[in-house]
Amino acid sequence: MFYLVKNKLLKIGVVIGLIFIIFAPMVGGLFETLQVKKDKDRTISEESSVSFREVAAYEITVKRNQKYIIKFSVYSINVSASLKIFGKGFFDSEFQKNATNAPQTVTGKYFLVSQPSWAYDPSSTEDSLTVVTCDQDDFYYIEFMGDGQSVNDLIWNEPGDYVITVYGTNSFANNTNVTFNIEIFKSGPSEVIKKIFSYTGWAIIIITCLVISIKISKKWRDTD
Repeated sequence: MFYLVKNKLLKIGVVIGLIFIIFAPMVGGLFETLQVKKDKDRTISEESSVSFREVAAYEITVKRNQKYIIKFSVYSINVSASLKIFGKGFFDSEFQKNATNAPQTVTGKYFLVSQPSWAYDPSSTEDSLTVVTCDQDDFYYIEFMGDGQSVNDLIWNEPGDYVITVYGTNSFANNTNVTFNIEIFKSGPSEVIKKIFSYTGWAIIIITCLVISIKISKKWRDTD
């Protein structure tokens, strides 16, 4: 009877441990990115192209080893919308000055851009830029970590507070609306969750084996 209980306990412990280990990548994958903001058909005035006070602004905080992903698109006819990212201190300064044409004339931080295409592999169309401009039916996939450079199309992590800024124009004479879509994601605790589940699974298996070993050892001592 003792050995039946022992075998059952061992099987249960191993099965539970394996479940944690097997599901670790799946559960971690659910938290690979976390959505921060989603604006569908966001409308701003074309005054945004000449005034920082009229732009669409999204504040983000980049932490150590963290990456933000931005999906930026325009589907409206005759609309041209541009996206730049600034340090929050710089943005606040420009907002206060409100200089004419400031959104167009000042340079933002570098980010990595890919524009999906049926004709090319996405990795072959990556560029590090400081601005992207969407016209009708354009879509950009943007990765941002704080800054980068155009040489070798690199970005790197610089923790801090930043502002994603969108401004634009409408070529219709009687329409000043600039409509765009934006989704902002940040990298989540995927790796941490994977490790927690994996370590928990191994811990359950090891503890189960240790408990059974102790019980067997005690049983042998009692029989002696």
